[in-house]
Amino acid sequence: MSVSRIVGDSERWRSGQWATLALSLLVAGAFPAIAPAAQCRTQSGPGQTALIELYTSEGCSSCPPADRWLADLAAEPALHDKAVLLALHVDYWDNLGWRDRFAQPDFSARQRNLVAAQGSTTVFTPQVMVNGRTTLELDRDTAFRQRIAAINARPAAADLTLELIPASESWRVQVQGRLQSHLPAAHAGVFVALYQNGLSSQITAGENAARRLRHER
Repeated sequence: MSVSRIVGDSERWRSGQWATLALSLLVAGAFPAIAPAAQCRTQSGPGQTALIELYTSEGCSSCPPADRWLADLAAEPALHDKAVLLALHVDYWDNLGWRDRFAQPDFSARQRNLVAAQGSTTVFTPQVMVNGRTTLELDRDTAFRQRIAAINARPAAADLTLELIPASESWRVQVQGRLQSHLPAAHAGVFVALYQNGLSSQITAGENAARRLRHER
């Protein structure tokens, strides 16, 4: 997967103030498959959805296994309503032999700010965060899934309804939300992530030279 755009308050998103996003997720690559007259509508569930962020780079030789790990998670239907999975390509590898065409400075800034919020200054790839906290449980599947289950057991902070409304040559996204009564509106934010699947790059330089990297999720 490659995230192409985050729609919302970009400064607050980069700052990491919302680590556990009330995030409505759209699969950009799926839009053409929707009939022109169709209108899609979905509603959030009663529990929280885990936000899983993989900070990665095509220039990093340690990242392809983590990319495959995320793709495998995304292929599990049982996780579709339990976790939002995002691969965020950072740009600080770009001057080390290979320029990652999916990298964005905003993703690097968010990673640094989330790391700082945890009392550290060390960013690395691949780095996985669950609801804004670094996890090293990629090779401990049971512990990782228990963490997701614990997040899902918490009541949702808001009720969200997402509609995708087709026009002649475009799509309109409409999001409606209702906060739980104990939460102030000033602390709320809605973000829409646009991403694509089925992408690949033939790497010709850097640590992954001569490899074809696939981004299925």
